[in-house]
Amino acid sequence: MDSGETDIPASSGEQSWIGSLTPLGAVFSPFLAGYAADRWGRKTTLLATACPIIVGWVLIACAEPARSIPLIYVGRIIHGLCVGVAFTVLPMYCGEIAEVRVRGALGSLLQIMISVGLLSQYVVGPYVSYLVLTIFSVVVPFLFVAAMWFIPESPYQLIMARKNQQALESLQWLRGTKSEAVKEELAVIEENVRDMLANKATPRDLISTKATATALYLSVGLVSLQQLTGINAILFYCQTIFESSGSGLDSSVATIIVGTVMLLASTCTPFVVDSLGRRILLLFSAGGMAVSLVRICLAERLVKLLCA
Repeated sequence: MDSGETDIPASSGEQSWIGSLTPLGAVFSPFLAGYAADRWGRKTTLLATACPIIVGWVLIACAEPARSIPLIYVGRIIHGLCVGVAFTVLPMYCGEIAEVRVRGALGSLLQIMISVGLLSQYVVGPYVSYLVLTIFSVVVPFLFVAAMWFIPESPYQLIMARKNQQALESLQWLRGTKSEAVKEELAVIEENVRDMLANKATPRDLISTKATATALYLSVGLVSLQQLTGINAILFYCQTIFESSGSGLDSSVATIIVGTVMLLASTCTPFVVDSLGRRILLLFSAGGMAVSLVRICLAERLVKLLCA
């Protein structure tokens, strides 16, 4: 909006809300996503997010001719709600359909695809109009529906719904074979589902013992600290930060470099996580973020002093 590619009048405060509403919307929907995934299925729940996402992009596209910031607000909130659902159900679905030997690698694809999405926006966004960027973005949910439509439901979900024959067919499709090994794997899944249903946990169980409470606090703490580093603010305002820095490097190119580095880091991490360990990687990345944030603050302060 600052680049003049759109006629939508937006103050800096309104632009801040536009950037914040998607993460804000993603806070609330995960609480219902788990229930929806169990009640209607992982595949159905994921497919159901596509339509609201498309509606959100249509609202954002209509905001330019209408010169309406509220339309963008609504579209961004809708996207946030859908993101919260997708980020809850996708790891669940991927974990349930993957073979054990590739489960970890498949789980890492979520962050890689996030990096791909950001990089695509960084590459396309600065060089096209507001409307063209919106059209480019709305193509993605259509592609998702086209691909997801032909993929079967999770065998775990089908077993939970007492659809054992469909679960067998789903697993055979996923493994690409009808061998006896598939039936043996299905038997293991059935046993796991029986154990899960017999020992179904409640939210209270998360803090019922010291071990589960510690795991909960560590998980929430790590995710919270990661978000509190301001990662979303940096990524959303990346081009603006480079523009205000006074760097001789074009801000669009600098932003693309950031997106590329993020994608490379996301891609390389699964290959080194087992050898280096999760704790070392967490400490290394946290230290790197701390140094980077200090340098950004000092650079911003230095620019203001030089311009004063």
